[in-house]
Amino acid sequence: MIQESIRTCLDQGILPIVNENDPLSIEEIDALGRGGDNDQNALLIAQCFRAQDLALITNTNGVYGNPSDPLSRITKIHSQDLSDDMINELCSGKSTTGTGGMASKLRV
Repeated sequence: MIQESIRTCLDQGILPIVNENDPLSIEEIDALGRGGDNDQNALLIAQCFRAQDLALITNTNGVYGNPSDPLSRITKIHSQDLSDDMINELCSGKSTTGTGGMASKLRV
């Protein structure tokens, strides 16, 4: 059902924005996962459409080796180098308004 809705929007030249509270039915809420976040949901939707790429947007300036040092921003991270321990070390917190934070983006 959500795939049909998104296709209809795209066919009409509309780029839909999907948030974690937007599923159209209980089945879709269960499929997306209760308590998930928008980054995880974006990945599920990208997979549903067999997308080759997925861009996640944030209002932060990136990932920092030391969050208190603005000069320690990491400019390149290879996905094969990421481990849960590394993500947890780099991403100790999340915004007060978000649910997943940078850790969720790196895991996706």
